[in-house]
Amino acid sequence: METAAITGQTAATGAANANGAKSGESAEPRAEINADFETFLTLLTTQLSNQDPLNPADSTEFVAQLAQFSAVEQQIKTNDQLGSILSALGGEGLGALTPWLGASVEAAAGIPFDGETPIPLSVDADPAATSAFLVAQAENGATVARLPVEPGARRLVWDGTSGAGETLPEGVYRFTLEQANGEEPLASAAPRGFVNVVEARLGETGAELVLESGDVIDAAAISAIRAASD
Repeated sequence: METAAITGQTAATGAANANGAKSGESAEPRAEINADFETFLTLLTTQLSNQDPLNPADSTEFVAQLAQFSAVEQQIKTNDQLGSILSALGGEGLGALTPWLGASVEAAAGIPFDGETPIPLSVDADPAATSAFLVAQAENGATVARLPVEPGARRLVWDGTSGAGETLPEGVYRFTLEQANGEEPLASAAPRGFVNVVEARLGETGAELVLESGDVIDAAAISAIRAASD
């Protein structure tokens, strides 16, 4: 898979360079076809306005010319779109995606739980908080655990149990941090955990990662990376 991605980068980069070299040339056909098309429409309008209504001109030739102009214009637009894609591939590069394959990234996303292995989480508990709780939600959105967190904590481990101490079934769980100073709620960043990357792709703003949990995130949103776990 990595070989294919690197090969794709090489081909795309070469094509992008070639496309860039011809960018000045592509503007000329567009200007020329636009000018010719406007002239054609002017002549067509004039002829139709002045034709003998009892002996109208054959429209076959006009239709053929109009179809030809339309086909050329569509081809120019297609070439422009391909040029944009190749430029993106040449700048960002498919090769830039290969390091994500086989990686596990730390992000605020759903975390798969296998029914046994505890899940380590990074949190940003406020030292000024008088109360803080880690809230775990199942895939259906139901709250399944609400566990106390030490104010100022940065790392904790969820053992996969509910508030009643029962081991929860395997599945994807999402986490939030609820904290307050007295009666005043405090802003909280979402807890982060490691999730395996199953796909990496080029998005509008850069690399996008598809996670094992089903989440799709920008690569810029991760806080750490390591080799994927089984």
